[in-house]
Amino acid sequence: MKRKPFVVLLALIAGCLVFAQEDSEKPVEIKPDEFTLEKDADLTKKIEQLPREKFEKLVSQLKESAGNWKTIADGLKGTDGDRFRYLVEMVLCLEPLELIETEKETLFEHLDFALKARSEAKWQYEDKDFVNYVLNPHILYAPLKRWRSVLYERLIPLRADSPNETAKAVNEWVTKNLKINKERISFCGWFKTPYEVLRSGFGGEGEILGFTIGALWALGVAARFHRSGWVEFLSGSEWLPLYPMKPEQFGSKTATEQAKTDYAKPGKIILTITQKGLPAKGFDSFSIHKVTEKGYFDDVWHPNAPLGDDGKVEIELPPGEYHLFAGTRNANGDPYIFHKILKVESERTETLTVALDIPYEEWTEAEWCVRKYQEIPSVELETADMEMKFNFKEAVKEHKSLLVVFFRLEDEPCQRMVPILAEFGEKNVDETLLVYIGARDDILNKFIVSFTAHAHILLVKEEDARDKFLLPYTETTKRFNNLPQTLLFKDGKLLVWQQGFDMNITKLLEAALKKRQPR
Repeated sequence: MKRKPFVVLLALIAGCLVFAQEDSEKPVEIKPDEFTLEKDADLTKKIEQLPREKFEKLVSQLKESAGNWKTIADGLKGTDGDRFRYLVEMVLCLEPLELIETEKETLFEHLDFALKARSEAKWQYEDKDFVNYVLNPHILYAPLKRWRSVLYERLIPLRADSPNETAKAVNEWVTKNLKINKERISFCGWFKTPYEVLRSGFGGEGEILGFTIGALWALGVAARFHRSGWVEFLSGSEWLPLYPMKPEQFGSKTATEQAKTDYAKPGKIILTITQKGLPAKGFDSFSIHKVTEKGYFDDVWHPNAPLGDDGKVEIELPPGEYHLFAGTRNANGDPYIFHKILKVESERTETLTVALDIPYEEWTEAEWCVRKYQEIPSVELETADMEMKFNFKEAVKEHKSLLVVFFRLEDEPCQRMVPILAEFGEKNVDETLLVYIGARDDILNKFIVSFTAHAHILLVKEEDARDKFLLPYTETTKRFNNLPQTLLFKDGKLLVWQQGFDMNITKLLEAALKKRQPR
């Protein structure tokens, strides 16, 4: 009975909200104040002096920060010289949520104390190592907060004359002063910052790792997280392991079986990815993983850039078993995932080719026929020697199986594929029509002289190819696209319509003739 007034109050509030919503106008759509160069002329003038690639990345980061771009812009405009240069580098390191939530004071603290630690340290490292492994404020899953000044002031007595001595002192300090709560699973929720670990005196395993990295950064030691669960610090040009809570194993690359494997001399995989029998130029939707002791797929490698013209990449990995995952989409946009197990042996090179072609059994109608006719065109086609004429629609009806190839000869795809298709047609279908787009010319004459397969070579006017046969055409360039266009008919119905270069085309046509029913 005592709760009744509270329940009544809630009901009244809810009722008021409902009536208010009904009576009010349509809510105003709130959009973030997205960054554009025109919105801040002073900032634009300043960042335009950066190298082009860095300028474009910075603009992208500012746009990613939504309405918080003004905070970041104020910071950039308030710095000059090295402070400006390194603040740009720091902003480029930030994750999307960090861009949205960061404050200018937070950025300045990380910037200034990183530069201070570097200038005071008695060792040197390359600029890229400073940016990635000292200046970068991003630690595992921790939010971007102010912690560097506190760690610097508290731990500065630990700094020695070398990164090794400093890292060893940090290792011993962590062991003596912090405790691990093994029941705390911090990566699934709130993750303590290094300051919060310092204040509380304990943390989960990941948080202790994060604190150790932060402590090394605060003292000017380049450090990073090792995916097998420890910290690495840079000693000269070599990365050495540091195991928090295990100072007796400091710097040992043979402390555990996992360390022995990870620090063994790597093996190499020369990986080539193909699609339609050709190098997958520009492809980057793949990565390599390793199964952890807890059964997770740990991301150990991913491409830094899309594949080049040869579709090839060289990957160095410690010995062991890995899993390659790659993704593509079918014509309907549905994802299809490829998985392949890789085995790497120390100091050995393996060459591997992975074909990212969706199995024909999984193809949808949109894969088999990239285009469709509402009605098969009734167009008269004349043979190249002017001796015969074919009505296209009648030819489709008369032959149980008919292969039709629309082509030109200026481009390599047609030069390579038309003879292959003609030879396939001679062996596998009732009739083959090779339809040349345009009038007979010297290029076609040379082709006819060297042509040996049994197939009719026909001519089609460009306007008919474009308007009646619906072949893809770009008006601005006056060119037909994705030639050759390969059509396969069976029992008067379109079975296959493929376009462009496909070195697997004969396998595709064979599969269609054997397994696919006309629709």
